[in-house]
Amino acid sequence: MKTMNDLENLIKERGYNLLSFSAYIDVPQTTIYNLFRRNKDIENTSFRVYRAIAEGLDMTSDELYRWMHS
Repeated sequence: MKTMNDLENLIKERGYNLLSFSAYIDVPQTTIYNLFRRNKDIENTSFRVYRAIAEGLDMTSDELYRWMHS
């Protein structure tokens, strides 16, 4: 099972940092900060944010879920 650090590394592999990624997916910086820096569980975030992260990574929500659980 992947961690939020793994997800952050994937975002970085795609050429973003958390600040630029939040702008790219149109999610407030504070939401992204809370999710990644306060050890929140991505599966407990709103579906809108989850879907935005997935789409920002060129994945479907299901693909992101499977990746997180691989």
